[in-house]
Amino acid sequence: MKHQPAKTIFLTIGFISLLFFIQSCGPKWTEEIKGDFNIVTNKGGQTLGYSPKSGVTLITKNGFAFKDLNKNGEIDIYEDWRKPLDERAKDLAAKMTVEQIAGLMCTAGTRPFRRKEVAVRLEQLPTTENLLQKVARKPAI
Repeated sequence: MKHQPAKTIFLTIGFISLLFFIQSCGPKWTEEIKGDFNIVTNKGGQTLGYSPKSGVTLITKNGFAFKDLNKNGEIDIYEDWRKPLDERAKDLAAKMTVEQIAGLMCTAGTRPFRRKEVAVRLEQLPTTENLLQKVARKPAI
């Protein structure tokens, strides 16, 4: 039988490529149970924490884990930790009711937080005028 080095090299490269492909398709995150909450570590990405009792589930996309905070089965912009913080904050603020925003304004200073996670620029928050217009459009209950 005649030796065919080109065929051997081609098969070797194909096999190695297949191994890399299979490895890249698997999960790129691990989950650790810590009592009442779980820690999810995305390799090369964001570390997440959540309580399984809250009803929040995880969504996997491109091998990474994301929290499905609104339980709609999709990764919304504000749930996507790969997006810039200002884009996520704008998306979440756009989905919130006036009551929810007012509640945050009243309670945001009562809980400890990490400044890096709450680094939202003031100009991104709704203005009082915008909030009042939104309230004026709501029907009275």
